[in-house]
Amino acid sequence: MADSYTTTDEQMSYICGMTELNSANEISVAFMFDYDAGEVTITMQGPSDQWFGVGFGASSMDGTYAIINEGNNDISERKLGDHNSGSSLTNSFSTESYNVNGDIRTVVVTRDITGSDGDYYTFSTYAADDTLSLIWGTTAGAETLEQHSSKGTGSVTFIETTDPSSDECTLSVTGDGSTTTTYEPFSAVCGMTELDSDNDMYVAFLFYSSMVYISMQGPASQWFGVGFGASAMENTYAIINEGTGDVTERKLGDHTSGSALTESFINYTSIVVDDLRTVIVERSITGMDSDYYTFDSYSDGDTLNLIWGTTAGAETLEKHSTKGTATVTFAAITDFTSSYSNCFLRPNATYSDSDDTETTAGPVGPTDADEDGDNDSIAYLLNNNYIISFSCLFFAIIAFF
Repeated sequence: MADSYTTTDEQMSYICGMTELNSANEISVAFMFDYDAGEVTITMQGPSDQWFGVGFGASSMDGTYAIINEGNNDISERKLGDHNSGSSLTNSFSTESYNVNGDIRTVVVTRDITGSDGDYYTFSTYAADDTLSLIWGTTAGAETLEQHSSKGTGSVTFIETTDPSSDECTLSVTGDGSTTTTYEPFSAVCGMTELDSDNDMYVAFLFYSSMVYISMQGPASQWFGVGFGASAMENTYAIINEGTGDVTERKLGDHTSGSALTESFINYTSIVVDDLRTVIVERSITGMDSDYYTFDSYSDGDTLNLIWGTTAGAETLEKHSTKGTATVTFAAITDFTSSYSNCFLRPNATYSDSDDTETTAGPVGPTDADEDGDNDSIAYLLNNNYIISFSCLFFAIIAFF
């Protein structure tokens, strides 16, 4: 007798909800939770020509996670203060879109249900009839964020549905003015290795987007160099750091210094602290031509061969008295602010921040190192008296940090 089976077609169910927060300004918000994907889609509507914001899981501002929608199409996340705008957060959205139709702006964002850290709201596992407290604010005639002229509290009650387009879950969007931006989560590859303990020589790498940031450390009063992707000198691309502060690129010869190359760095800096020189360079991952090393698309656990050399007591490049080979192993990172210690060599220097409001000794550091309310990441590490640009007077990198 054949086995018998019973199959049941089960439709996927969603938890969703929608509520009007303020009728005068036509501010509303809707939620759609996809617990299988671990994501929540939040749709917000409000005036097209002024900022409006929604805070989650609270009835007052202080410490509340909020999404701010501005009339210039900027969409941002903030941790609100006690009756002030608080601090900006790195955007955690995976997708963002906005649509302006007449006087109404509709904003749609998708983010993880679980917050990136304690500053971001973590949504619960809601069931039908569960509620979520909300706050809102706006300022009549103000395109960008400022002190609110209208504010209030509200709440949304969730339902369970198999129809994600249900009227109870969506805010209608009409018109053809939609613009969508897809955000890639922060991801980078970095690594650091000791080259020579006798001369305190180290090298570190950070690969981010199309750029590589190479930091090298060695004796302040003598030249030292690092060659990339090789175990011998001949035809190897190298960066040479001299005791004069000069930083150059060369194509090495067979036991000779080879030939000088045109500088391909976008930025570099050379800093001396306590008899050690720290050099940080920024250049494209792809070499200018075959004389320049083109770095691979490295993944977690990949390695890169290196050579190094220096000459005791020689300030400028000459035949090395000490040399060697080394290997660096890379690691993938998704949170720069907690992982940067393996990505950069930083002089143990004393420096003032960009606002000249404090002086800090020791390695450059935490998420908000300059205490300006903004998250700091690659840009802060490199900007604060670190980067000297010979091609321009600024250094720009996206911050995830």
